[in-house]
Amino acid sequence: MRGATVRLPEGWEPDPTNTKDILVAAVTDVYPQTMGVVAFPETFTDLDTQVKQVRRQARGRIRYERMPDIYVAGARFYYLSGRDSITRRDWTISIGGNYGGLNYTVGFTLAGKSDAERAELVDPVLASWEWK
Repeated sequence: MRGATVRLPEGWEPDPTNTKDILVAAVTDVYPQTMGVVAFPETFTDLDTQVKQVRRQARGRIRYERMPDIYVAGARFYYLSGRDSITRRDWTISIGGNYGGLNYTVGFTLAGKSDAERAELVDPVLASWEWK
C-alpha cells in the first residue's frame, strides 16, 4: 500500500483488485468479516474534522463512540467504534489519521465478535503498521 506496510489478520485473504491506495481483505467464519485501508491525498488535517466526516457518512446507521486517540507507528489517529443499528450484530471500527501528506482510513466490520475478539483482530494489524 502506498506509504505504509500493514499485515492482515491471520487467515484473511486480500482482494485481488487491491491497488496501491486501497487494501481490502476478508474472511468468513460464522459471519463475513472485512477490513479495508484507504490512502488518499490529505484533505482533512485535523482529527476532529475527520471524525465529523465519518459520522456524517454513517448517516445514523452506526452510532460511533469516539474512543481515546491512538498512535499508529508514531502518528496520532482517531478511533471510532459502533454497532450497526440495522443488523445489530455488526460492529464497525473506523480508525484514521494523516501521515506524509496522505490521509489513512482503516475500517473493520466485524460480526458476532466480543470486545476481546475484536481487539484480537484489530490490535495486531495496527501494531504491524510501518511507514515506508
